[in-house]
Order: sequence, then structure tokens, then C-alpha cells
Amino acid sequence: MLNRAEIYKRLGQSNRAISDLGEAERYLASVHDPLLTSRNEARILLARGQTTYRERPDEAADALTKALAYFEGSGTSWRLAQAYLDRGRAHLAG
Repeated sequence: MLNRAEIYKRLGQSNRAISDLGEAERYLASVHDPLLTSRNEARILLARGQTTYRERPDEAADALTKALAYFEGSGTSWRLAQAYLDRGRAHLAG
């Protein structure tokens, strides 16, 4: 679901991406592994922010800020540059 949402986002099909992100969130609620849950919550937040920054820039910036907090705290530096860029785009769109 999460990977499919990212594909829909790249194809410009925001509504389908948002739908899949919601489905991923619902599924994640049933996962009982805290590490897996937090990592995928951050990925969902990142994808949601990247998908909605034009239509809902304030919500996107908030989602991206939360994703950045996870990536910075976990040492996942390879996603940081893209997340900062996306958050900047959200701020500009607001």
C-alpha cells in the first residue's frame, strides 16, 4: 500500500495516493512491532507531505516536520535532504 501510494504520487494521482496512505495507516495500527511501526509512520508522513503540499501546505509541512524528526532521531540521513526540500516547497506553497 505504501509503495503503491508512492507510485501514484509520482504519476500525479494524488487522490489514489492519499487513499492508499490511509489504508497503510489503518493496517499499521494492527502492527505490534514498535520499530516497524515508527519507521513506517515516518514513511507515511513523508509520502503524505510530498503528496499534499500544493493543496494543503500547512498539513504537509506538519507531516514533513514529524517525518524529519524520526529520520534525524534514527540516523536515517539518506531521506533528510528530500524531506527538507519537500518541507520547503510546502512552506512556499502556503
